[in-house]
Amino acid sequence: MVIPNIKAVMTLVGSTTNPAVGFILPIIFYWKSIENDKVPLCSCKKMTALTVALFIIAISVLSLVNFFMGLA
Repeated sequence: MVIPNIKAVMTLVGSTTNPAVGFILPIIFYWKSIENDKVPLCSCKKMTALTVALFIIAISVLSLVNFFMGLA
């Protein structure tokens, strides 16, 4: 009711699920796999995974903000 057409719905669904499935979940799985190796938190592997995850989350949020600004 609030979203005007199917294009807007597909944009909203795509901008929320694609980053989660394509980027965030693999990073979480990677993080869990290296936890078993007792890698310290400040290691290069964990810091890289965290940096990439935060970057993808920021881009996703900016995409959603851009989407909602375009509707107004």
